[in-house]
Amino acid sequence: MEDIKRINLNEVQYKVTDEDVRTKYPTLDDLPSINGQPVVGDLTLSQLGIQPQGEYARYTEVPQRVSELSNDLNFQTRVEVHDMIMDELSNFEVASFEVVDEIPTPATAREGVRYFYSNPTTGKVEEYIKIGSEVVMVGSSADVDLSNYYNKNETNALLNTKANIVDVPVRVSDLNNDRGFITKTVTDLQYYTKTTDMNAALALKADKTEIPTKVSQLTNDSGYITKSVNNLDNYTKTTDLNTSLNLKADKATTYTKTETDAKLDLKADADDIPTKTSDLTNDSNFAVTNANNNFTADQKINGKVEATNGFVSKPRGNVSTKTSVPGLVIKEAYRTMDDTPETGIVLEYGPYEKWGGQFFIPDNKDTGLYYNGWTDGIRGTWRKLALEVSPNYATATKSSKVSQGYCYYFEYENLVVAHIQDVRLSTNATSDDTLFTGLPKPKQQIHFLMFRHLSTDSSNRSTTSRLKVTTNGEIKIHYSDAYTGESHYYGTVVYVKQ
Repeated sequence: MEDIKRINLNEVQYKVTDEDVRTKYPTLDDLPSINGQPVVGDLTLSQLGIQPQGEYARYTEVPQRVSELSNDLNFQTRVEVHDMIMDELSNFEVASFEVVDEIPTPATAREGVRYFYSNPTTGKVEEYIKIGSEVVMVGSSADVDLSNYYNKNETNALLNTKANIVDVPVRVSDLNNDRGFITKTVTDLQYYTKTTDMNAALALKADKTEIPTKVSQLTNDSGYITKSVNNLDNYTKTTDLNTSLNLKADKATTYTKTETDAKLDLKADADDIPTKTSDLTNDSNFAVTNANNNFTADQKINGKVEATNGFVSKPRGNVSTKTSVPGLVIKEAYRTMDDTPETGIVLEYGPYEKWGGQFFIPDNKDTGLYYNGWTDGIRGTWRKLALEVSPNYATATKSSKVSQGYCYYFEYENLVVAHIQDVRLSTNATSDDTLFTGLPKPKQQIHFLMFRHLSTDSSNRSTTSRLKVTTNGEIKIHYSDAYTGESHYYGTVVYVKQ
């Protein structure tokens, strides 16, 4: 060791020799010290309060928060405490509910009663019950945001990257002296650090006593629940949490905001989705009606149309007025308002103002079918369809002069068609004898046409008219000839009735 020539004590320099150092140095005051231990003689690292050789954690690596520590003492998380309270509450029999103006004390609170207190500071309604010897708040109307808190699994994952307290070296001998720190025997200071440098370096490190060994020594900056919980104001019930979580989607099956926005851009807002046909553009020209169910524009119908109450184009009172439309018009007809033979329906067609035709369908089985229309602006009269008329087989009453045969007739408008078939007269029949009565009366006397007369006497056979219809509706013998033998009559007559 080099000789120490001078020593600075209390800012005064003294010249010393090797002998002085060996004999007088230990007796001096204000000797240099490390961690409060004066440097005199051979001292161990333990005596100097220096950690033994080994792997040391940097100051910045020393845990500063509870979340960085392994929960080896099984401190309870908020969820675990909440579950414990819920377990207690599951066995809690509620006798009654009370709304109170202040939080009850353990002395005033009764078991089995749920107390509801409106906190004027927070504006929330808090619920309290008595559990054992304590009054515990078990819920409130506050909402808890857990976004800035780690759950148990996340905390354990972070703690797995940190060292346990028992694994942190506490002796120099536990460390690898890769920097050549001074040992008991010092012969060369080339690889050693000066005290000032050591102190400066140590000032950056934490003393062993400064390193937390208990959770209680740490600042509870994450708001972890301690063993004793008297206020659950900032905690959520399990049922409420589960209800909220059920409304959330798992991240694995959830789109990102960007993905969601992209998909939503392809969808229509609910307010933009048509709920009525009137919200749609009628590009196919579907039938459109107004409030009275009348078409307001030309419509093209490709399928079957069903009308519960039928189709009507014009109401009653419009039959005699021409409707100039390029299509079929259906008009109601009422006999006291229109010129139709009876009440019914009129089908009308005529795209031009002065030309058109009409067809009448009555509301009964007896009236029959009629037609009418306009020709060059002149309206006609209703006419009954001839083919629609069935023969009226009304039988005329025959007299005693008729021994065989019959007479029948039918009417069409003002015309009458009468026919006699195989009429046989007695031998004493003569002129003006009445053969049949009860026919419609003609306007004037009329003779039978296409009359055929046969007689057993070949000399009396004739093709001339022998019968007539009088204005009284009777069929009589016309000629006054005397007949011999039995006569046979066949013939038809058409006349206009009165």
